[in-house]
This record gives sequence, C-alpha cells and structure tokens, in this order.
Amino acid sequence: QYSEIPSIQELTRPELARRVRDKLIADDRYKLAMEVSTKCLLDTSAVWSAWGMACIRAGDFNKARELLRHCFQVSSQSSPSSGGSHLLERIVEQILTSPLVSVKQSEDWS
Repeated sequence: QYSEIPSIQELTRPELARRVRDKLIADDRYKLAMEVSTKCLLDTSAVWSAWGMACIRAGDFNKARELLRHCFQVSSQSSPSSGGSHLLERIVEQILTSPLVSVKQSEDWS
C-alpha cells in the first residue's frame, strides 16, 4: 500500500511530509496522520477535520464534536480566514445529508 516509505530525513521536507499525511488521511489512518503532522510540525487541522467528518458519516456525533473542536481552536489562533466558516458549512451539509439524520427525521415526523 505504501510503496515508498520516506526516511526520517526526507520527512523534514514539508511538502513530502504533507503528501504522506494526506495519503494517511485518505486511507483513514487518522492517528498515524496526526503523528506525522505533529512530528513534522504540520498544521493538524486537516487531520482533525477529516477525522471529525468521518465520525459524522459514521453517526458518532459526540466523537465528531470532540475532534472538530480542535479545528476551530486552531483557526481562532491563526490569522482570520474563511476556513472556519467553510468547515462549518461542510459539517452542516454532512449532517443534513447523513442517512442517519434522515432516518431520525422521518421517525420524528410519524
């Protein structure tokens, strides 16, 4: 699955470390992606948001809230941007289109 595992020396290059982190995120290896992010001094919000969105898709809203909280703390400490509002839009859209929410809503209407 990981044909070319970079050496520790190679991971000092931020662009390579980012690619490794992104590959781990794509493979749902969130804990390992977080390790790479923290050890290579990358922004961890990409991992927090992907992990939180995966929890929303799985219906684990409490865990998602716990994870996504980190994204908003990180974005509030950095320069103001639309990243937080974009993420919030994605969260709301994911919740509203979740099959689990649809089932719950249909039960509430009966």
